[in-house]
Amino acid sequence: MQEENIFLISPFKLQDLLTRREISTLYAIDVRSLEEYCAGHIPGFLWIPGGQAIQRADDFVPLRSGTIVFACDGIARSVVATYWYQRMGFKKVHALAGGIRAWVENGLPLEKGEPPRQVLGLEQARRLLQCIAPDELSARMDQREELTILDVSLSSEYKSGHLPRVCWISRGWLELKITEIFPSRDRPAVVSCPDGEQSTFAAATLLELGYRRVSVLEGGVQSWKRQGQLLETGLTRALVEPQDVVFSASLTGDKEAMRRYLEWEMELGRKYQRAD
Repeated sequence: MQEENIFLISPFKLQDLLTRREISTLYAIDVRSLEEYCAGHIPGFLWIPGGQAIQRADDFVPLRSGTIVFACDGIARSVVATYWYQRMGFKKVHALAGGIRAWVENGLPLEKGEPPRQVLGLEQARRLLQCIAPDELSARMDQREELTILDVSLSSEYKSGHLPRVCWISRGWLELKITEIFPSRDRPAVVSCPDGEQSTFAAATLLELGYRRVSVLEGGVQSWKRQGQLLETGLTRALVEPQDVVFSASLTGDKEAMRRYLEWEMELGRKYQRAD
């Protein structure tokens, strides 16, 4: 179903996607408050409040070809998240039709309790990879060794501080663009991000794509900075258009845009609350 470019998915279609998530990438995201999530949520859904889900899309949805489903009690909050993800270029984004109430009304189960704190798949990815310490990487860079060094932070994080001469690529575009940008799979590659988590997932993806000499910057940019290494600022070497973050009008200071957005969001919420 589609209304105003918002794709809705039925509870039973969602149930089918959840049963097949081992063979097909699915990001199932509950955008309600923590209290609501703990009181009862759909099994397999992660808790990410709506604002965080929008502002940190690449942190939570690293594979853009995956399917994304947002859920809330009814539909208003999940529709807003769906809209923004579509704006950021995600293709397979859905809101759960009727929300969690419709899920329960169709006889489907809920779970209670707090969300898992472990980053899923991180330890498995780390076991596949080699890490490189900041001082070793700095020495190799000083020697002008031929290296491909990628930063998969958010574009806003890269802009505020990154390793010298490092290229930025959105984590969500890595699979789609990397073979076109860096066709040689034998060239050594190092991947960085703020803390070493997203870079670990990105490096594991490069291994799957056939890049044979991939390392992760140990501790990320934060560790590099703590050791007194130099940082550059600015979006200086972007390999793709920085569309990973959509800044709200409250951050840009555009009051007229803020007013239009608030009016749009309130009307959208009223519409789907009536539909609930």
